[in-house]
Amino acid sequence: MSRFEISKRWLPVAGNADCRAYCGNPGSAEGTQFLGFRTPSTLLLLLFLLADCRHVAVAACNIIPGTTLTFRGALGTTDRPFAGPGDVIELRLSPCDQGSPGFSALGADQVVTLVFSPPNGPSSIVLLARDCTALESRRAVCGATAGVARAGCVPINRPDRPIDLDVVEREGIRRLRIRVPSIAALGGIDGVPEHTLSGPAAIAVTPASDAAPLPCDLATTSCASHSGLLACIDALFAIDGTCGSEPNPTFSHFTILPVPNSYQALCTDPHPPCDGTATEARFTIDTDGNALMPMDWRGILLGQGVPIARQLRGSTSIDASLAVHAPIRIPRKW
Repeated sequence: MSRFEISKRWLPVAGNADCRAYCGNPGSAEGTQFLGFRTPSTLLLLLFLLADCRHVAVAACNIIPGTTLTFRGALGTTDRPFAGPGDVIELRLSPCDQGSPGFSALGADQVVTLVFSPPNGPSSIVLLARDCTALESRRAVCGATAGVARAGCVPINRPDRPIDLDVVEREGIRRLRIRVPSIAALGGIDGVPEHTLSGPAAIAVTPASDAAPLPCDLATTSCASHSGLLACIDALFAIDGTCGSEPNPTFSHFTILPVPNSYQALCTDPHPPCDGTATEARFTIDTDGNALMPMDWRGILLGQGVPIARQLRGSTSIDASLAVHAPIRIPRKW
């Protein structure tokens, strides 16, 4: 039986938290590092690098206001390596991105192509555009592209919804803010709204006025092999002071997350606050085979005004591997 124990501290500060945990003997430098983030909406994601872990794993979070995370792609950088429905991704260009002419001053002047590419099987494409009708012929071409199972278009910046695509300028740098489509736009894959498109994804940005084909061939190619785009993020590279292609040591590819799980509904003890009403746990797999499970902790917080520390303990029925530091393999079918 594998076991993990997480000691989590909540601070009343908006922003991202860098949360690190180590699997191994407490006080020892040996172990496997886990990594997670807390967003302003109080969602905490734990990236479990599923390794052989026979000891308690303890986590600590250090929230630093104003800290900006940078993850460099083939054409542009993003402020996060993963995002879920409703989250906002911020893209900007750097001196490494000489192949881009830059973003337009208006968000709606761009079209965003999201390409979801599962480890096995065809890709799915979601277009974000101000006028989906004007893109219909090119959307149809996307749907007929080799390696693509389906292609849809989501209209952006409608008056009854939050801004989906926006351009802001900070520190003299123009940034494109992209809201990941909602559950309604990504969900219902098998008739269940919460079953949304997720997993490794590419983000490509093109001008809305461009009559050229959309980059739907990213279903079978990479951003690095594509040209003529404003930005393109799929593989993530190390921030090492160069424009090289050394993979990011923790997150080697951008990933779209599923709908967060309610920890209150998943846990069973103590009751209350746990109610054990969940019938499933949603997670996705990144390109390295790591399981990413977004979690909503709000139902078990002890303090609503000033959050109070609470210790969590969980276990899994998946047997730890016999090999030292080898990953746990989750079968495709049980």
